[in-house]
Amino acid sequence: MGNMIYHSTKDFDLKNIEIGDVPAYTHTLMVAPEHFSIEYEINPYMNAAGEKINHAKAFEQWLSLKETYVSLGYVVHTLEGVEKFPDMVFAANQSLPFWDIANQQKSVILSRMRHPERAGEVSYFRDFFKSQGCKIYELENGYFEGNGDLIPLPGKNIFFAGYGFRTSSENLENISRITNYHTLAFELKNPNFYHLDTCLSIIDQNTALYTPSAFTDAGIELLKKFFLNLIEISEPDAIKNFTCNSHCPNGKDLITEKSNSKLFPLLEKMGLKIHPIDTSEFIKAGGSVYCMKLMCY
Repeated sequence: MGNMIYHSTKDFDLKNIEIGDVPAYTHTLMVAPEHFSIEYEINPYMNAAGEKINHAKAFEQWLSLKETYVSLGYVVHTLEGVEKFPDMVFAANQSLPFWDIANQQKSVILSRMRHPERAGEVSYFRDFFKSQGCKIYELENGYFEGNGDLIPLPGKNIFFAGYGFRTSSENLENISRITNYHTLAFELKNPNFYHLDTCLSIIDQNTALYTPSAFTDAGIELLKKFFLNLIEISEPDAIKNFTCNSHCPNGKDLITEKSNSKLFPLLEKMGLKIHPIDTSEFIKAGGSVYCMKLMCY
């Protein structure tokens, strides 16, 4: 199929690549927040000495998000949290579910976490996907943080991939080979946006939210070439409100941090139904809506 990794507009043209259809996700995986806390500092948002989590409020916020996915018709699976893994609640990071087109099989690539504090979380996801009958793949080297850095284009065998902080560039080739998905690669340059899901939110096949300061010039050009409607989110808004950590699971419902309210009129004019969720407790640790769930089959 030729080159399936695209770093710039020079080697990417939709007219010249073979795109396949994949089924929509029907399930959501979340991790209960009973052990969520800030015990260490592995991103710019964490302040282990100063920020304390209101656990009752965090559970209320998490439950509201879970109930939103249920209301939209998704089957929500819940893993129990583990005391020694306070970040396990950010369920987007430990794996990458995908649909194997050639074998018509639900599959998953397990993550290799960048920080040792989170590495042990992955085994619990391995056990879950094994129980679901998924084919499981594991990478041998480097780092890879799952759906946090590999965001699928809805309904197509295309990934948008971020690398540079939590995912190694060399693993993009391995992931593309395993999945047989086309992969648009974006070098992340701003430590405030260490995962792609903090600076890019795909609404549908034509529309996305993005924060320009997270990307190189080549990355911005590639995004502009792909999306007909690319909505710019300022760095302050993306940091404070985690705007680009919103999630549109079906092209019509947008689940987003409630403090993004000034953006709601624009999004509603586009035909989106907004589901505002308070995720303030989780933002303290560097995550919001997209980080707290994992779409799967």
